[in-house]
Amino acid sequence: MEGKKTALIIICIYCLLSLAMTWPLAVNFSDSIDAGGDTLAYIWGFWWVKNALIEIGTTPYYTPFLFYPNGVSLAYGGPTMYNSLLAIPLQDIFGVFATYNLLSLSSIVLSALGAYL
Repeated sequence: MEGKKTALIIICIYCLLSLAMTWPLAVNFSDSIDAGGDTLAYIWGFWWVKNALIEIGTTPYYTPFLFYPNGVSLAYGGPTMYNSLLAIPLQDIFGVFATYNLLSLSSIVLSALGAYL
């Protein structure tokens, strides 16, 4: 029981540190993102995987929306499938920006927890 309590305290500390490190993201969680790096590509990937699998019913590894009219294969540099699949139900609940922020912060917290363990 003591180990579970310690792990919960560590997770809470890492959550607070992650929110402090990414401030002011916590107060603008659903309507702003860190626009540096590949953020917009990840958000597009979240949208595309959901659109391809749920709405169109096609493979997410090819899109006709890029390099129109030929399209392009996304097999070698497309969206990250793990995060994109996690994002499908979360987008309906929180919206795409909040989903991206939630997955980004959870990756920071889980990485820190893994390093601690």
